[in-house]
Amino acid sequence: MSTDEPRYLIYSLTKTFIAVLFCRLADRGELSLDSPVTAWLDEPRLQEPTLRELLNHTAGVPDYADSGYAEAVRRRPLEPWPDEKLLLHALRRDPPPPWMYSNTGYLLLRRVLDTLVPGGFASALERELTVPLGMTETTLALDPGDLDELAPGLSSQIGAATQDVRGRYHPCWVGHRTAISTAADLRRFWTALAAGELLGRSFHDLLSTVEVGVEAYGLVRPSYGLGVMADPDWPHGVLIGHGGGGPGYGAAVFALVQPVPLVSVVLKGEDGDGSAEAEAVAALETQVRESPA
Repeated sequence: MSTDEPRYLIYSLTKTFIAVLFCRLADRGELSLDSPVTAWLDEPRLQEPTLRELLNHTAGVPDYADSGYAEAVRRRPLEPWPDEKLLLHALRRDPPPPWMYSNTGYLLLRRVLDTLVPGGFASALERELTVPLGMTETTLALDPGDLDELAPGLSSQIGAATQDVRGRYHPCWVGHRTAISTAADLRRFWTALAAGELLGRSFHDLLSTVEVGVEAYGLVRPSYGLGVMADPDWPHGVLIGHGGGGPGYGAAVFALVQPVPLVSVVLKGEDGDGSAEAEAVAALETQVRESPA
């Protein structure tokens, strides 16, 4: 890698990459967002959720990330569950309410990309986003060795004591996969996304939100679109972004949707309380106050 800027696991910020890839495929007519996921995955245990429902967490697919999963990560951080075990673990749980954040849904979406796109998710990410946008420090983490050159990441989620995740955690515990990135690369991506430069007609789909029914710092109407957290009623304009966190690292980005977007990026150590998201919203509010009228 060519820069000295710290690199971090960005965990669920990777969901936005997945959503944008699906939207770009839809823009080119290669799929419909309203097609059932079973068009690509032979999964009779599912009730034929559509891609759109998985993307906005309305598919009714239970999340695998519960206390049992967390304990498994703690006990065997270098031995991730395969996709099938993650799915079995999730699908044993009761169906969730109409909107419920689901890592399992994005695991399924990643598997569709791996089936549908030559070279799978990793190749699509490089071809469609990281290379065109010059995101030279962004890649998927697929092996413990991929963490070797990251910023130090102390975690209380692996093993019996707080320790650095580098060399001690397998990133494929994240079913949809986690990318590695930097603040500069994330700023490039979110600036292009919020300016409407990455998508055609599907940009409207991405911004079509459902209310999530939970409070979030600084947000008036917390909502979720296709792979983006959002607030259509934010006082300064339409707000989009995402948060992410897991062993060793926390991350959040928020952007104001406009021709020249304002973007705030927070990358930090392990964030168990969602503070990265609050910090990113607060930083964006400061940018709005300080920007020329």
